[in-house]
Amino acid sequence: SVYVLGVVLVSASALERVGRPDVGFTMDGLSLSPSRRDAADSGLRGGARMLHVNGFDVAGQSVRAEVWPRLVREAGKTNELVVEKPGRAVSEISIPVRDLRWGDVVYAEGGAVALGALFFMVGAVTFALRPWAVESWALLSLCSVAAGFLTMLLSGVGPAKPVYVIYFRSMVGLLAAVPIHAGLAFPVAHPWLLRGRRRVLTGIYALGLLHAAAQITAWATDYAGWLRYIGIIDTSLLLAVPLAFHERSAGNDWIYFDSLAWVVRSSVLHYGVFPLH
Repeated sequence: SVYVLGVVLVSASALERVGRPDVGFTMDGLSLSPSRRDAADSGLRGGARMLHVNGFDVAGQSVRAEVWPRLVREAGKTNELVVEKPGRAVSEISIPVRDLRWGDVVYAEGGAVALGALFFMVGAVTFALRPWAVESWALLSLCSVAAGFLTMLLSGVGPAKPVYVIYFRSMVGLLAAVPIHAGLAFPVAHPWLLRGRRRVLTGIYALGLLHAAAQITAWATDYAGWLRYIGIIDTSLLLAVPLAFHERSAGNDWIYFDSLAWVVRSSVLHYGVFPLH
């Protein structure tokens, strides 16, 4: 399962980081998330966007070539940041570098990892109750990818090892595909899945893998050229897919209630009774 691989990777990442100097935050581009409670208390709670680091203006600069090297990583020293908080409030904060502890890992990543485990349990239990059903496969795929994404949410960004980044970016790419699979399976299986399941699913997940490849390429090239807009593309896809799923579900609901009303009317007219089953 992709989720099990995510658990292995996040465990390996934590084992590598604990006991080593930590700057107090993770970076996805210039977006910062606290990796320790003291960093959150210093002004990063809820996240922020970096504007300056140790006196260097990061606007328009390559994050990998210009920003990461300017971070102080020696224990006992401090990084001076100017950040923009949600709501556009700008503030100056100082975050000391110190060794990462297990409590820090639990604080920063425990919630996302626990939520990922819950997602996977929903998919796994449903599949165990209805093995090999079209709906069970779709839900298991959706829950496994979502769980993998959540599990590596903070371990697969910034200057992380390539294996962690590739896994995380692959989950981001597949997140645009699994809702399409689920949308065709719920609330009732679409004829496409019943008539040509292999062909349809191959097409859906091929698009997901292409999206994942674009994600990985964007990271590898430091978001050069049109890839700087990959975030906008992601957001658009993640909004469009659930909307399409909702429209299909709403349409099926109307079909269901219309059919139910027809059954009720027919039963009353022909048998004089209200159907109970």
